[in-house]
This record gives sequence, structure tokens and C-alpha cells, in this order.
Amino acid sequence: MYMKNAAYEVAKVFEGVERFENRIVAFVDVMGIRSRMKNAETPQELEMFSKLMHMYNNQPFAEDKIETIMFSDCMYLVAEPQYIKELICLLSNFAYNLLVNRTTEITLKEEGGFESNNLWDCFKLRGGITYGKILVLDEQAKKEKISFNSNIVLGPSVIAAYELESKQAIYPRIIVDEAFLSLLDMNQLSYEECYLVEDKNDKLYYLDFWKYMFKGKCGPVDFLIGCIKYVRKELDEAVKEENEKLVKQLKWFIEYLEDKVRCSMQ
Repeated sequence: MYMKNAAYEVAKVFEGVERFENRIVAFVDVMGIRSRMKNAETPQELEMFSKLMHMYNNQPFAEDKIETIMFSDCMYLVAEPQYIKELICLLSNFAYNLLVNRTTEITLKEEGGFESNNLWDCFKLRGGITYGKILVLDEQAKKEKISFNSNIVLGPSVIAAYELESKQAIYPRIIVDEAFLSLLDMNQLSYEECYLVEDKNDKLYYLDFWKYMFKGKCGPVDFLIGCIKYVRKELDEAVKEENEKLVKQLKWFIEYLEDKVRCSMQ
């Protein structure tokens, strides 16, 4: 009977490794899922979240362009520099569809007909994007035509992307660092065409996913209002629990969404 030798497989992959590769590296985390997991009484309570994570881990347009490594409520995304716009597209769609997540409740009226009501469950994405040295073992194995599946990523940019998300992003936003901005400059891509805007308070650039989805237009105002109402309820709970960190995060996000509503009035 053949016994797999995991140490040998890793050694074979590393035989062809000469150096780290320079790649775009993003690390994203879905806020609030850790708490849901702790409090979940049945696996079905996490089904919708799992569907969304799996769906965006398997987007056809990103196949062979963006490597995704997913675990729990987090995901690494790795791409070569020529796929900047594909990465922006994937992250924007992911953030948008997490936010507008909802089920529609249909109620039959006694006098005939029916009415529908959206039940919102707005997930919020936070992350960081950098550019630099990384090794994706599964990618290396593909190059060498070795059957290998490890979900292992290594290198300085793995840590840099994680620290951007965990230490600097703070709010429900995906920020970028100087290394990524320098890559845009090198490729003659403007911040505007990558839908990056500067936060006036901390001067960090972040991905304006709503602007990307509607190319600068307001988008569906009813969606915005539904999301704002949902996040305001979360804010009320955070205030009651005296969770100052979460209160600041939700206030920032409400302001972001309300700014999109204001654009419809101009």
C-alpha cells in the first residue's frame, strides 16, 4: 500500500524554488464572523456566509489569475502585477455582495396579492493590499507539474498584508500601502481608475467598492437605506455593550454609506 510522504512532497516543491516572487498580496477578513461562529447553535446558521466565501474563492474570471487561500473568515489573494484590475474587480464584488446579502420574505395579503420584504444580513469586509515578496507553494507545484495541495503562503508580504488588515485598516475598508501605490505608478495606473480614495482623517487610501460597482453613480438607494438601517441596529447594540472600538468602526461605515446616498441627491 502506497503511503504519502508529506515531507518529501514539500521538499520536491522547494527543489525548484530559487527566490520569492514579487506579487500583489491581499489579506481580507469578514468582520463579525468570529462572534457568529462562537454563538452558532447549528452549522446552518453559517451556511450563507460559507456560500459567499466559496463563491468568491471560485470566480471564473479569476481562474489562473488570482490565487486564493481561504480559511475560516479570512482569505489571502495573490496575483501577478498585470492582474491589478482583476483583483480590484474581485475584491469590489466580494465587498458589495457581502454587504447587500439579504433574503426576501414574501407575505400573502388577505385581500389578494402579496408583499415582499428584504431581511438584511450585511457582512462587512476589511483588508489590506500590498506588493512584494511571496511564495505560494501550490502555484510553485503547478509550475513543476507536481500534484500538491497545501494552501501554504510564505514570505514578507504575507505578514505585511495581514498587518495592514489587522493593525491599520481598523474600519470596514480595504486599504493599500505605499508598495502597492508604487506599483500603480510604475504601471501608469491612476488611483482613480483603481477606485482608490484617500481617507481625510488618516490619509490612507482605500478601495471604494461601491463606486467601483456603479462606476461613480449612486447605485440602488433602497439597498443603501436597507444596509444603513441594518448597520444602525448593530451600532445601537455596540453602544449598549460599551464596545467603543466597534462603535467607531460602525460609525465610519455608516458615514461611508450615507455619502453614497447623498450623491443621489446632487
